[in-house]
Amino acid sequence: MGRIIQTTLQFCLLLIISSSTIQAQQLAKEWPEETVHLTSNSQTFLAGEKLLYSCVLTNNNETSYLSKVLYVELFDETNTSIFKHKLQVANGKANSDYFIPTSLSTGHYKLVAYTMLSQYNAKQPFAEKDVYVINTFKTYNKPERSTATIAYDSVVKGSKTSVVSIETSTSTLNKRDELTINVMPKKDDILFASLSVREDLPIKVNEDTNADNIQPITNYNAIPELRGEIISGTVSGPSGNLQDVNVSLSMPGEDFINLQAITNTSGKFYFVLNAPYKSQNAVVSINEASFPNASINLDDKAFKFKNQLNYNTVAVSETVNSWLLQKSIDLQIENAFYEAKKDTILEPKFSDKFYEPLGETFVLDEYTRFGTVRETFIEVINLAGFRKTDDGYNLLVYNYDNEDETVSQSEEPPLILIDGFKQYNTKALINLDPYTIENITIVPEQYRRGSQIYNGVVSVVTKEKDFYPNTLDASAKEITLQALEYDKSYFTPNYKENSEKNIPDFRAQLFWKPSIPLKPTTFKVVTADKTGRYEINVSGLLKNGEPFENVIYVEVQEK
Repeated sequence: MGRIIQTTLQFCLLLIISSSTIQAQQLAKEWPEETVHLTSNSQTFLAGEKLLYSCVLTNNNETSYLSKVLYVELFDETNTSIFKHKLQVANGKANSDYFIPTSLSTGHYKLVAYTMLSQYNAKQPFAEKDVYVINTFKTYNKPERSTATIAYDSVVKGSKTSVVSIETSTSTLNKRDELTINVMPKKDDILFASLSVREDLPIKVNEDTNADNIQPITNYNAIPELRGEIISGTVSGPSGNLQDVNVSLSMPGEDFINLQAITNTSGKFYFVLNAPYKSQNAVVSINEASFPNASINLDDKAFKFKNQLNYNTVAVSETVNSWLLQKSIDLQIENAFYEAKKDTILEPKFSDKFYEPLGETFVLDEYTRFGTVRETFIEVINLAGFRKTDDGYNLLVYNYDNEDETVSQSEEPPLILIDGFKQYNTKALINLDPYTIENITIVPEQYRRGSQIYNGVVSVVTKEKDFYPNTLDASAKEITLQALEYDKSYFTPNYKENSEKNIPDFRAQLFWKPSIPLKPTTFKVVTADKTGRYEINVSGLLKNGEPFENVIYVEVQEK
């Protein structure tokens, strides 16, 4: 059923992209209620620790396969975003982490997760978790009045459920021992579960009731990201919004991306980024020669509910001082060996250039070098050439007919790119230092990009892959696009290898699996150098939307 809904909504999305804003708002009323659920490895963190989180999307009590992009943000009590992660959703799930820096003050924070579609959900437009941070590296001034107190509490806080059982090979271990954990689901209606093994914190947050009172936003009209990340906006002129304007999104670089769109009857344009990319500057532009007084306005994708979040004023009790001192020492030792314990980043495969495998590539180091780009085209590039005009040069691509071995040329311009940056004339190209060029690819045939048909493609790649124009057109919009968070394989020590035996191990988080199989599964966990009580926590979500949690403990002792 979820797959059918996804296909139907993608059809609706195509209607919206080609329709007016009024039609889009009418269709938006029919969006299904996508809900985001969020779990994390703890509620309270010290500066220097890592916040780990995992999310699952649901629709009608089933995994949602609708949205392809999830956003996770941490807000402070001034509603300032501390970080914003953008995650690719795979099979309705996504996860990542955040290192709590020493720049954060002791206080109450809100971790929220949402999609563009979930914010239409009047009942639960986003998921949230209270996060309390204690920073022992910054001066802390205890407030005169507080609504939350962090105090020492060594009482075991275990939680039991009949949904899932946890069995361990032993309840008492030595330092650097291997622990076997068996997780066995007991019900068939589990939708999602995660596993965390970490040091049990002997503290408790005593909070006043300070629930958020979230009110729906009536004028919300963002487009759900059903195929990938959407960047949208409007092109307008002195007399109103402009239709049929070709808009380009250029993301220059080694793995460049160039997308084309055309404005609809309301002057709206939409780009769908459905391939991974690296964080970088990008430019949205139009041909100012054709639309001299036009302007581009990009749509705002900021989280719409941040002003409705409520926060506690936090006091830290003196009862935790001795524990905090020892904990801070442990953290400093552990973080000093960060390079030896880094998580493995699983970098995605970036897409090939959109025109590949078409075209012929000329690697200029394989030819005699010439002093100008124009000479290079005359002597080396036999598939295209410059033609002198009254105000400069045009670039023409020659079209070959292999059947009768004839060549023709069209007065229609080709798509010209320098490191992926679209050029609307030849000025930048003809003035480029040819010794900085690595290769030139020519596609000598008509090429459709978006709704535009070009007489071929001319793609110039520089050696540094960093071309950027000295000045941008007045209408162009420069934006910084944040890359998707990469998947990770989290570090686990291997004490069978001599290289790790002499490295101190003061990990508080022994193990984290953001999504575990919903069948009997065995996990291996290695303890650290710190004695004490450790929490094994399996938490997740049932198909009826109810959360569940099962917590047991093991003790690590001196040998």
